[in-house]
Amino acid sequence: MQIIEGPFCSWGWLVWKVRTDNGIEGYTPESNGKQWWLIPDESRKGFSNNAWNRPYFPWYSPTSVPPSASYPIQNAVGNCTLLSSTPPYLTKFSVNEETDFSWTVRNDSGVTWTTDNYDIAYIGGTNLLKRKENIRRDFPYDVPPGGTLSFIVDAVVPSFPGIYTMTYGVVQNYEIVCSVNVTIKVEY
Repeated sequence: MQIIEGPFCSWGWLVWKVRTDNGIEGYTPESNGKQWWLIPDESRKGFSNNAWNRPYFPWYSPTSVPPSASYPIQNAVGNCTLLSSTPPYLTKFSVNEETDFSWTVRNDSGVTWTTDNYDIAYIGGTNLLKRKENIRRDFPYDVPPGGTLSFIVDAVVPSFPGIYTMTYGVVQNYEIVCSVNVTIKVEY
């Protein structure tokens, strides 16, 4: 496999977007913290064995966000820990069903997320928001380092069966600070 994006923090896992030799793309976790499931190809130029044997520690590495409100933020990375998420991964919904998605995250960035400088925003994937245009909203309260933020969004699932993922999170101006995902399965 070839790593094409990442890493991303998803459901407490370090996840990479990968492409197989026959062109199939998807996501895979790196490890469970005890075993490594992705092992780098040492024959590749620039490989450093030391870098791959160190445990992963998140870092603050924001990605630029396009200024247009109609264009989703891309390539989410961030510095937070997901403490809870509802619904669980691949929860089944009927087409057009209305629901809520909720997350609780811990601020691991080392700076306070303030109501005047940070927002909660739709970042990418399928926009499952009930009001598609409400992709950004103000923080409800300041969140100091180590503090937690809980947020809920009104959602409606798509009209067609399939598996859908939406990324949502914390942004500062046009930079991603923290991102979380919800992945659901829609059936008739």
